[in-house]
Amino acid sequence: MSRFVGNACVLATLVTLVCPLAWAADPNEGVAPLSFEMNPTTLGPFASAAASRYFDFMRPKYVAVVPIKASPRRDFLPLPTQSTLARWFIRDFVRSYQGFSGPQQKLLNLKNVEDLFMGNNEFLFYYGQGDPNQPAVLLYAMSPEDAKTMARAYVQFCLLAYRTNLGFAEKDEEKATKEIEVLRKELSELEELLRKSQESLEQLRKTVPYRTEQEATQAVGELDRMRNAALVELAGIEAKLAAIQKYQKELPSEQTSRLNAMFVEESIGMFAADAKRRTATRLRDEASRFVDLNQTIQKAPAEKETHSKRLPQVERELKQARDSVEYMKQNKPQVGGAIAIHPIQWTVPASRN
Repeated sequence: MSRFVGNACVLATLVTLVCPLAWAADPNEGVAPLSFEMNPTTLGPFASAAASRYFDFMRPKYVAVVPIKASPRRDFLPLPTQSTLARWFIRDFVRSYQGFSGPQQKLLNLKNVEDLFMGNNEFLFYYGQGDPNQPAVLLYAMSPEDAKTMARAYVQFCLLAYRTNLGFAEKDEEKATKEIEVLRKELSELEELLRKSQESLEQLRKTVPYRTEQEATQAVGELDRMRNAALVELAGIEAKLAAIQKYQKELPSEQTSRLNAMFVEESIGMFAADAKRRTATRLRDEASRFVDLNQTIQKAPAEKETHSKRLPQVERELKQARDSVEYMKQNKPQVGGAIAIHPIQWTVPASRN
């Protein structure tokens, strides 16, 4: 497939999800019922000297043979092919898992036991039967119950890694789907905006004297000044009219003829000033509209180009996400049968327990 969902970015996020879940989860939560069988056949003998690299002077007495069925690359298993998952499994998940005996906890907390899951060696895989391309995983324990708990922890971690990665892929699919919808909608809106802006500008050119955006911008400033001057003039006239009306009430009627004439004169002046204000406002709005339409027509093609370039990229991302989701749904890790618990034989007994 074109994109492996277990890439560095996804794995970097996985650890933040795996660890809290490991500490809080029920040991059996999300794990299909596992079946175990005690097999008296001893595995080994394993070289005690070589095992010292991992177990120091301790020697596990039992091993769980977990036959995991997964994709050929075993994407969600903490094996050497996925060293990051392996490190998190042994360092952050198993050591916080509930149900281990004291000796098992001591074994798991040995410093070098992490190396067991970080290297391709005979102590990790079991090719005793079945498909050689699908080896079982050996999980070491100090008792049969510890071996069962190790198997449960391992299966739960694999499923947790699987569900987490599947969730990331499904979110990628949802995100890409929504972005495609937005891009297509915005492209359509930009095309409509550009069409309407061009039509409106052509109509506006028939009524305004400007031919360039610069001319219209200069006109906006001039008309703003004219409008402000008209507003100031109106304020002055209104103050005069208020004063005239005041004196008309205070003086005898035979002395108000001059005031009445002044009132009429100032009222006419107010109509004229208001006409200046309204005309300046209308012309300024037309000039601003001319500028806005020109800027829209200039910017819209660039926005369309950006969206047009982004759209096929997101469509590819959507296909990759869908392929990842389909791939993972077809390759969910599963236990391929009963988990056998074997005793272990070492070539040299441990010098101390």
